[in-house]
Amino acid sequence: MAADAKEYLPMPARILLIEDDPASMELMAYQLRACGFDTFYAHDETEGLELAGLDRPDLIVCDVHLPHLDGYALARRLSMDPALQDIPVIAMTAVVPDDEERLKVAGFDGYVCQATDPDAFIASIQHFLPREKQGKHRYQQQRSEDGNDPDR
Repeated sequence: MAADAKEYLPMPARILLIEDDPASMELMAYQLRACGFDTFYAHDETEGLELAGLDRPDLIVCDVHLPHLDGYALARRLSMDPALQDIPVIAMTAVVPDDEERLKVAGFDGYVCQATDPDAFIASIQHFLPREKQGKHRYQQQRSEDGNDPDR
C-alpha cells in the first residue's frame, strides 16, 4: 500500500437506546461503547422519537415499559413513519417474552434480554446490524474446538 493511502475504516454503528431506568441505560451504553459502538440515548418515548428523526441511528433498542407511551406504541409509531421505518427497532425486555408475535405486530424487529450477559447481549445486537457495522470486540471471535478463547 502506498504511504499516502489511507485504510478505509467503516463508521461504528450508531445505536439509540430508549430506556427510562438510568442504571439499565448506563449498563447497556457501557457494554456497547466497550465494543466500539456509538451510543446515544433518550429517557422517554418523546425524546426517543425526536432523536430518531434528528440523528438517524443504525439501530434502536427500546425498553418495552416506558413512562407515558409503552414501547409497543412507540415501535408502531416508528414503523409507520416513512423516514424511520427502515431502522431496525428491537425491544429490551427483562425476560423472554411470552408473546413474540405481539412484538412483531407492534413493529419490533426482535428483542434482546437485559444486558446482564454481555456475550448474549452483544451477539443479539450484532444480529440486527449490517456486517460492516457489527463492531470489533472479543465476543465476535471464534473459539477453538476445545472451547477456549484464542486470546487467552
